[in-house]
Amino acid sequence: MVDSVATEVILDNRTTYMAKFTNISDATGEGATVKIDVDALTVPCHLVSIDEIIYSTFGAGVQILWDATTDVLVWMLPANSSGHLNFRQSGTPLVNTKATGYTGDVSFLFTSALVSAGHGYSIVLICTKTL
Repeated sequence: MVDSVATEVILDNRTTYMAKFTNISDATGEGATVKIDVDALTVPCHLVSIDEIIYSTFGAGVQILWDATTDVLVWMLPANSSGHLNFRQSGTPLVNTKATGYTGDVSFLFTSALVSAGHGYSIVLICTKTL
């Protein structure tokens, strides 16, 4: 069996990418899995910055990562929590660090070693594209 995952693209235009990502685990969890492949977007781009994160996690936390030779932690969403983080409102969006071997992609990684069946998340990312 595998985790039940889904991506619902809400908006993908020249400047903005917004999508909802969900995962219900089968107890195996999710490795560092690319969720935003910048080359595969409707209007491909070089990278994205994250303006907002709307989330709910249950049973396990989620690391949001910039994909690179060694992935870079963007933000940690704790287990059993929910919230709305608006970085645009504060004037400080989360910008890709461009670490060695960066791809511009965004990945998610479950953080709990004790992921059980039924644990998961619902995460909406609102991003600005850099062409």
